[in-house]
Amino acid sequence: MKKHNSCRLLLVSIMTLFISYPGWVHPVYDTEEPASQIKMNHWLVLGPLPSPLPAFHEDAQNDYLPENLLRLNELDFSSLKPELGKSLVWHDGKEYQWGKTEADQNIIKIPYQSDSLSAFFLCSYIEVSRWTQAELSIKSPQIFTLFIDGTQVSTKSKFNPSNGEADQISGRTLSRKLELETGKHLLTIKFIHDPEINPELTFKAYLTLDKKFISPPPLLSFSPKQRMDISALLDGPKVTSSSISPSGKFAALTFRKTIPPTDESESWVQLYALPDLNLIRTYRGENSISRITWAPKGNKFSYTTREGSKGTVWVVDLDEGTSVPVLESME
Repeated sequence: MKKHNSCRLLLVSIMTLFISYPGWVHPVYDTEEPASQIKMNHWLVLGPLPSPLPAFHEDAQNDYLPENLLRLNELDFSSLKPELGKSLVWHDGKEYQWGKTEADQNIIKIPYQSDSLSAFFLCSYIEVSRWTQAELSIKSPQIFTLFIDGTQVSTKSKFNPSNGEADQISGRTLSRKLELETGKHLLTIKFIHDPEINPELTFKAYLTLDKKFISPPPLLSFSPKQRMDISALLDGPKVTSSSISPSGKFAALTFRKTIPPTDESESWVQLYALPDLNLIRTYRGENSISRITWAPKGNKFSYTTREGSKGTVWVVDLDEGTSVPVLESME
């Protein structure tokens, strides 16, 4: 038994040393600033995306404001892996592609000619080689919500008028302390752009680090790919099953991931459109979710979620866009 365990440990060590993902993007640093501050001048961008207010927003009793659009979760942040050139389908039925933008005089400026509200998603990957504490600061006249690894951490919910200065940016600076575990992390900012506030979407962002976290510095990139390590090998997501719909239009993959530092795990199903492999939706249960079973005809399938000893059977109709529980809390 000891011999087998030693061999397994050796194999994991070898894979850790030699396996890595391709596609690195050189990080962007501001060498003119002190080493403790890193300006984030390069971003992935998705948008503009139409985000109209609901029909009843002018009803004084409802008082629905543009700030309320920040609360909508149009994207599944838990599985979001933006990458340059990849696309997704917005709720208007159109396909939008991730592009990139870079700062002009340390200010991100995205021109946009429209009279209506729009959403923008700006993303950057931050990789640290050890546990790191940093402070992220973002300044913009627009309203926005900040996500780290899919978790909402802060929101600016008030617009600020533009000051009209091309080389300056108005608005309150929102700062948030971050505690980053070893590995790669996704920073996402969801903006709601109001053209009456500023014709352009403008903002600036930077990381401030204490001297003890400067070396080695964080790496900034456009790519979600990361080096393989022991944690990723043992605790990372693993595909446990896969299936293709009878129509050949969809593929479903069931994933399982360990939740460190416990021995518990979570599972979920990701649905992809074929042949482009665009992620359509992620289905999650309370604690676990079974692989899906396709209906013999049409684009329907069922799956079971479990919480403790109880399970619920769901039926999903992709053509109708419905997900209905047909048997609930079964023992």
